[in-house]
Amino acid sequence: MIAATAAIDPRLLLLLPIPAGLALFYSLTKRFTWCCHFFLATVNAGCPVGAWLIFHGFDMHDVRGLLLGAVVFFWTVGFELIYSSQDAKYDVDMGMNSIPSRFGIHRAYIISRTCHIIMTVLIAALLAIVRPGPLFYVGLVGAYIVLLHEHIMIAHDNVARAGETFDWNEVFSCLVFLGAVTDKVWAFKWG
Repeated sequence: MIAATAAIDPRLLLLLPIPAGLALFYSLTKRFTWCCHFFLATVNAGCPVGAWLIFHGFDMHDVRGLLLGAVVFFWTVGFELIYSSQDAKYDVDMGMNSIPSRFGIHRAYIISRTCHIIMTVLIAALLAIVRPGPLFYVGLVGAYIVLLHEHIMIAHDNVARAGETFDWNEVFSCLVFLGAVTDKVWAFKWG
């Protein structure tokens, strides 16, 4: 991580302790707070924000990077609550903290759906600014079908299927990525 950061811009090494510290700190958070999911989401959200700053610089009037980070934050919390529901009993038995172990599976899944709804609103705000082409929307619609499928899988607090959502979550991110890449390639080649 240090070598990659230095290769991008040696001045960024000054900021490296922030994401590195958060990433290392996250692994300890289950020992003392049920907010551990938000620490993981903060680490993940820092990736697109950091990449945005590298490629576009800091501009207080340009909210696109922050919106993208917020999208990743709520996507991560929503998924993490589903996936971590498998460990709720273990967390209770071991004295670990999490939202599923503290508030129950049902409430964790409600929070998960709420996070994904907030993510959707943030994506709509971002799309209103960015205005991608039609191929991006094709990928996004496919991704949302996958996300809906994930939530249907765990309907009625079905923790037994929570582990399967991990693979579907990867499909979600790949569809968004493919939609973005094919849209850019199409616009570059034919636009």
